[in-house]
Amino acid sequence: MLKWKGEYYWGSNALHMLALLSEWRGAFSILNRLVFNSPNAARFAYPLLKLGRLLLLKFKGVPLISQ
Repeated sequence: MLKWKGEYYWGSNALHMLALLSEWRGAFSILNRLVFNSPNAARFAYPLLKLGRLLLLKFKGVPLISQ
């Protein structure tokens, strides 16, 4: 979740907003902005990134936070 100027953003919308707010400094920031500047790209990539995080945590044996 991202809170920016009183608005809340979740999931791919948060990813897109973070890309819009990032500066053009450093390789990661530039790549992040180029890839996720498009809402469609963020919407496509978010579930893949979420799955990757889940698999990595499972591989490392880190339990998920229960809600």
